Amino acid sequence: MGSWLLIAYNFGSCVAQPVAISGVSSSLVELAFARIVAGIGGAGMVSLTSIIITDVIPPEEIALYDGYSSTVNMIGRSLGPPLGGLLSQTIGWRLPAPLAQLPGPKHQGPKKPSLNQVDTAGLLALSLAIAALSFLVEQLAMPNPEDQSSLITFGLLAATVAFSVGFGLIERFWATNPLIPVDLMMGQFGRWCVTELLIYTGRGGLLCLLTPYLIRVENWPDVGASIAFVGNALGISAGGLVAGHMVKRTKKYKNLGVSAICLSIFAYFLIWFQWRDGCSILEASIPTLLGLGTGMTYTATFIGMTATTPKDRLPVCIVTLELFLNVGFIVGPAISTAVVQKLFAKGLANSLPSDGASAKSSKVINGVLNDAMFAQNLNDGAKDIVRARYLDAFQFAPLFAVVCGVATLVVFSLSKAASIKGSLWVVMI
Repeated sequence: MGSWLLIAYNFGSCVAQPVAISGVSSSLVELAFARIVAGIGGAGMVSLTSIIITDVIPPEEIALYDGYSSTVNMIGRSLGPPLGGLLSQTIGWRLPAPLAQLPGPKHQGPKKPSLNQVDTAGLLALSLAIAALSFLVEQLAMPNPEDQSSLITFGLLAATVAFSVGFGLIERFWATNPLIPVDLMMGQFGRWCVTELLIYTGRGGLLCLLTPYLIRVENWPDVGASIAFVGNALGISAGGLVAGHMVKRTKKYKNLGVSAICLSIFAYFLIWFQWRDGCSILEASIPTLLGLGTGMTYTATFIGMTATTPKDRLPVCIVTLELFLNVGFIVGPAISTAVVQKLFAKGLANSLPSDGASAKSSKVINGVLNDAMFAQNLNDGAKDIVRARYLDAFQFAPLFAVVCGVATLVVFSLSKAASIKGSLWVVMI
């Protein structure tokens, strides 16, 4: 019981500490640091939940319980953004921070936990590689070509390659407890990781623009635009539960995964086609369909990974799968946001009147790019121009997601299928 008290305390610290730091932040840098701390704690909790499920639940029940876990997770994610937006607009964004502080037991565990088992060098190299890649994408997609620097671009490209190669070398030859199982990456497990990377690259690249789209195109308030995420999150929850019951009943997952990926691609196409001129309330529910496909795909991928991975390697493989998932969530929004912003800025520069007022037009463009609600203060003609140009630029996001979805379908189809029979995984061609 003492170990569980310690775990409960640590879980509470993972939530309370970053929330407290966020509440007292006095600058964007401090707030970004708080978000990093929150991400580290949150990632650990998500991975540990999956590890516990695979460790204590019979194989034929894993999909179902993973669906339950995803449902609870998504309920929290669904309620969080609208509630946070509502509190921020009414009582301020700092005041809700103390509300998340819950008293916990005093730390009775070891005062000096060992860091020898943490692959610090690999973690640092991976973080720097992702950061360099994000800055590189942002540099290449700068709205104003005059702001681009060939020297900076080359330096970021070199840094991305160097840190990526360095991470691979560290994991392969130096780390005693590598972040990723390098020996398994070239086989079936590597395909599962690439599948997760592609799924969440496309999904993240599209959903990160959902709120700006609804604000710029449909003039939804922040709270209303945040509520739009609820449908997607509920779709993921429902998809996970449906997939869990189907896997439990049929003892198979590959056909389910292929169908789920096709459903996601269909949802991307619907968004690309239906959202060209704006979207109605009904059309704004299409992300729910996308969430359904994503939830089913994640469950199928997770079951496939556990089915084809050695039992003694499951914990590190689960963490690695979550790592690739989150890398997709970083890379996808970085690419999609940067490209859409560049296309949007170019369209505004070509459409807004600039006769004798280039400085004013430049100020308007910068204001529109940096504030989704800035256009609401413009005249009707300028509002129409901003709306039309954003609709044009937004088309990249669903098409980018379609490309990622098709690539996901190819990689997933190349994986081996496995049938679940009792507590035994039977791998088939």
